[in-house]
Amino acid sequence: MKVNLESGFMPVIFLMVAVAIAAVPCARAQWTVNGTVVREMVNAQRPPRVVPDGAGGAIVVWKDFRYGGWDIYAQRIAPDGTMLWGGGGAPVCTERHAQHWISMVPDGAGGALAVWMDMRRGWDIYGQHIDSKGGVLWKSNGNAICLETGQKACLVSAGDGAGGSIVVWVDMRSGRKELIAQHVNGGGKIFWGREGIAFCRESDLQWHPAIVMDGEGGAIVAWQDRRDGTWDIHAQRLNSMGESQWNAAGVRVCAAPEDQFFPVLVSDGDGGALVAWYTRQRDDRNVFMQRIDASGGGAWRTEGVAVSTASGSRWKPRIAPDTAGGAIVAWVDDRNGNRDIFAQRIDAAGALRWHTGGVALCTAAGDQWAPEIIADGEGGAIVTWHDMRDDYRDVYVQRIGMSGAPLWAENGVAICTEAEPQVVPQLVIDDNAGAIVVWLDLRKDDYTADIYAGRVDRNGVPRYESAGTVK
Repeated sequence: MKVNLESGFMPVIFLMVAVAIAAVPCARAQWTVNGTVVREMVNAQRPPRVVPDGAGGAIVVWKDFRYGGWDIYAQRIAPDGTMLWGGGGAPVCTERHAQHWISMVPDGAGGALAVWMDMRRGWDIYGQHIDSKGGVLWKSNGNAICLETGQKACLVSAGDGAGGSIVVWVDMRSGRKELIAQHVNGGGKIFWGREGIAFCRESDLQWHPAIVMDGEGGAIVAWQDRRDGTWDIHAQRLNSMGESQWNAAGVRVCAAPEDQFFPVLVSDGDGGALVAWYTRQRDDRNVFMQRIDASGGGAWRTEGVAVSTASGSRWKPRIAPDTAGGAIVAWVDDRNGNRDIFAQRIDAAGALRWHTGGVALCTAAGDQWAPEIIADGEGGAIVTWHDMRDDYRDVYVQRIGMSGAPLWAENGVAICTEAEPQVVPQLVIDDNAGAIVVWLDLRKDDYTADIYAGRVDRNGVPRYESAGTVK
């Protein structure tokens, strides 16, 4: 229809458009007190994994029992708490046999690469690339990463710096536990043979690997190893071709006689890594750290550096890089008769930068447990944990500066204090030195676990909507 601009028709159109726009509700922040629902169903979800989306938000992946079997779903959370991939999340794998043990890395473009253990034909490893809109880019229900016979466990992954992922797991195809690695790019192509590359086939056991990018397209892996009859920490660097760069079976990180367990590590920014673990001798436990340089040499004392000289035991370390080649480590500590959260900063030379006993992040009544840590981008770190000061397990968070001063409320900021337990909190940095925290929540009942999230800003103020105002 031809429009006569002098007929008065256009003002009517403008009025209709204005009314239509006014009728559309404005997008509002979604953060709420005690957490925003990421996924809530009658059937259970299981512990989430979370990575940053590169735009101030987060991508969450979890195991989901909504259809009577364990499937994998994902959700992207915007900085304002909006769920971007629909109310139920985006399906990643709904193959009728169970999927377990998920690991995930961001793809650098608002999406993520997820890998998991898959039972559709045995203990196999599959993966999927999820784009920024929640769509899957590989085959329906995932690409096969490893189809070799034999049970697999302890799956971990790290980004390759180019939108792909380096995947490591414990493999029992030969009848003993050995370490296998595979490289998959963003298009789903695997590079290190159909079977992957075995980079540690020593006698006895290799267990609990941890992995970090080396900055050159490869990765550094640390694990606990029983080749000498006790649990020790070993490490190996793999280049972009999957070739071992250190001793053929890896380098020993710690030469102490005590058993060593559960290594965690971060890059040192120079081709090496900083590794933390805890030792155990009878009932005594302590957390140690070591720096392995780019050539595989131990840069500090052969037994590592103790993070604290205080009495009591320390265990369950978690580690984040500072901005000066060192690291900040947080742990569970029982020096006060219950379980508290402490932290320490160690510089690139292996020197303790804070109080020799460590800095208290939380010494509230009751036990604190399951710390997780991320760098705040300003030389400090943000730590979350679940907290029993009020009987139930709640979620708290604290930020500590590079100087060792806790920056938020004494004993941490409450993210969720809802009745019934909140457990296994995870976190990622937001776009301004704050954090998004994601956890498993049992507020409905002990059998239905849901996934919730909350956000705290750089000043320790929770972001939530109250009386129409975003706080």
